[in-house]
Amino acid sequence: MGWSGMRGAITLAIALSIPLAAADRGLLLFLAASVVLVTLVVQASTLGPLLRLLGLGEGRAAVVEEATAREALLEVAMSRQDRLDEHTADCFPATFRIAAGQGACRPRR
Repeated sequence: MGWSGMRGAITLAIALSIPLAAADRGLLLFLAASVVLVTLVVQASTLGPLLRLLGLGEGRAAVVEEATAREALLEVAMSRQDRLDEHTADCFPATFRIAAGQGACRPRR
């Protein structure tokens, strides 16, 4: 948690709490936002490799296993959509198309 903690939120909260009449408030806000942005970019780009280096990241087998489980769950859910009310049954398959960026819920005609 130390590598990807909440330091940015605290920094901005403190900077925003500076009175409006304070000298160089704008500069302090800019510097605080810049530091937060740079640390987020640097830490975000190095967090994945750091976790893999330490052996803490998800392995390929775990990712494949999760995808297989999700696919099986989807098949079971789709096979039981006849138990849903009409509107939900119409929108249920579309929910998964929306998640895949393939369309929206449209009623049957």
